[in-house]
Amino acid sequence: MGESMRMIDVEKLISYSDDLVEVLNDINNLTQCFQHFNDLRSHCDADSNEVHQLLREYEEKIEACKKKTE
Repeated sequence: MGESMRMIDVEKLISYSDDLVEVLNDINNLTQCFQHFNDLRSHCDADSNEVHQLLREYEEKIEACKKKTE
């Protein structure tokens, strides 16, 4: 009976180890996704700032043209 219990414990340990490996893989994947998300957000923020700056410049040019035509 002791051998049977030991075999069950080993099977549980192997199952637990497999589950732990899957959890660690999931953590790794989530960490990578989070890093990609942060990189993407950073690029989007930079693009947005550039677009806002360009819009301000065009608005200034439009105002300058309006003043010239008045």
